[in-house]
Amino acid sequence: MPHVIVKLYQGRSEEQKARLAAEIVTDVVDVLNSADESVSLAIEDVKPGEWAEKVYRTDILGNWDKLYKKPGYSGRCCRPASGSGVRGAGRRRPASAR
Repeated sequence: MPHVIVKLYQGRSEEQKARLAAEIVTDVVDVLNSADESVSLAIEDVKPGEWAEKVYRTDILGNWDKLYKKPGYSGRCCRPASGSGVRGAGRRRPASAR
């Protein structure tokens, strides 16, 4: 029963969020061999000024060893960082190849 939470800067359209959710769910079903009805997904909008406190410090720094994809920024949010990247993942397939 995978549950995915996506946190992002506010301002994306409902169409963008619906498309993102559909793509993520498709990949979860494909990669984990799950049934579509067993996957749930939430999207949380975060104000840019609250990102460092509400996401970066708690979800990112607080769980650094659990991250499979580390951000390319650090510190006061949004400066490039070394050591970012994806753990154990290859290149993403284009949507047309799915």
